[in-house]
Amino acid sequence: DRTIECSDADAIATAQALYPIASDNCDADVRNIVKVNGAFLPAEGCPNAGTYTNTWTVTDDCGNVSAVYTQVITLTDNTVPAWSTKPADLTVECDGAGNEEDLEDWLDSFSGTDNCGTAEVTHNYTVEDFVSSCGEGSKAGSVTVMFTLTDACGNDITKEAIFTIEDTTAPALTGTAYEGTSGTNSCTPTQAEAEGAFSATDAVQGYTDVCGGEVTAEMTAANVTGDDKAWTITYTFTVKDACGNELPEQTYSNTGGDSEAPVITCPTPNETYPLDQGEDFATLSFTATATDNCEYTIAYYLGESVITFPYQFAVGTYTIKAVATDNAGNSDECEFSFEVIDDQPPVITCPVPETSYNLDAESCYSSQSFEASATDNAEGVTIKYYIGETEIAFPYNFVVGTTTVKAIATDVNGLTDECEFEVVVVDNQNPSITCPEDISTYVDEGECGAIVTFDEPSYNDNCEGASIMMTAGLPSGSLFPVGLTT
Repeated sequence: DRTIECSDADAIATAQALYPIASDNCDADVRNIVKVNGAFLPAEGCPNAGTYTNTWTVTDDCGNVSAVYTQVITLTDNTVPAWSTKPADLTVECDGAGNEEDLEDWLDSFSGTDNCGTAEVTHNYTVEDFVSSCGEGSKAGSVTVMFTLTDACGNDITKEAIFTIEDTTAPALTGTAYEGTSGTNSCTPTQAEAEGAFSATDAVQGYTDVCGGEVTAEMTAANVTGDDKAWTITYTFTVKDACGNELPEQTYSNTGGDSEAPVITCPTPNETYPLDQGEDFATLSFTATATDNCEYTIAYYLGESVITFPYQFAVGTYTIKAVATDNAGNSDECEFSFEVIDDQPPVITCPVPETSYNLDAESCYSSQSFEASATDNAEGVTIKYYIGETEIAFPYNFVVGTTTVKAIATDVNGLTDECEFEVVVVDNQNPSITCPEDISTYVDEGECGAIVTFDEPSYNDNCEGASIMMTAGLPSGSLFPVGLTT
């Protein structure tokens, strides 16, 4: 009997060629052995293994047949099959659909041989064993598969291999990109505000990744240009897929401007303000307030002129316009009014005349001039002089006697002060008289005297109102006695 590995053809041939040796007690030549080749009987569960049962008989010259000699050749299969195409790792680029065709081709691409027959390749792949490498939703990942090569007798060998789906492709814009916001009513954002307003959710609009999974956006720059009137934020960002592949230098812009005007509130001034003491102006300051969503300035206008406070206001009525203007040019205005008054009258000082004044030569008056003085907080004081209710001007012809002169100082705002002084004029010029010439005559007939008439003496004075009074003698037309009458 022989036990031989089924793959050892030479050994099988040698075993089949074996013959028994016969002998006989009478017949010296018993080489006429008859062999009956047995058919191969496969072993149960192992078709490559089994037995050949060969038998021999020999007959001597006398016709005696020997007992049957039996040979059993046992074929065994203890040799594992061998890989002709050994399982090997494979990495493919993600197609987004699980790379099913690549996977099937890979699973079916390995084979082996067996020394006694055929060998079958099996594997333990299940989709549940796939391990994602880039998170939920991504088709990238790998699966470890155990391949088994088994021959007909159950001899086997195993080999692990890894099927990997990698994603090296950046996401792409496949739809409509996000265009940003427009018409936002606000002032120019600060850098921090601009960066804080970046929307990663909006930025990835229209972007997809062939391998699936989440697509994210990461801001790399926020560039603010313009001013409150019209500003733009240009965002630069990088789009990333779940595996970290990047699509850089993508952009979108937000635009806006300030369309909201400030709201101004004017101060509430007093109705009137006095001049500063000793000055012809009132130094005043006022402050309007405003509210706005952006920065603003407040300017004050007197007519068309811009003024700043404190401001020196002369006497008068004023209307001030306050205008609040923000950086976008939006504005609001209000007005407030007040009056500056002069409550400081001038101070007048009357002149001090001499004790008395003589009449001018051959005149019935004394021509005099006087000047009062006045001080005031403002220029433009005028002084007028009055005798009674009558305004006079200097030089003035003062008549004999005491004359009271009133001086009134009036400032530009109509405030007054007054004082009085007396001018005393005396007449120190005597009148002149011219008597008629002496008269010499005879007594009238039958009289002891003569009726004499004569002209009244003539006289002259620098003032009107002089009169003549006879102080001695007889009036004209009297009967003058004989003799000298003065």
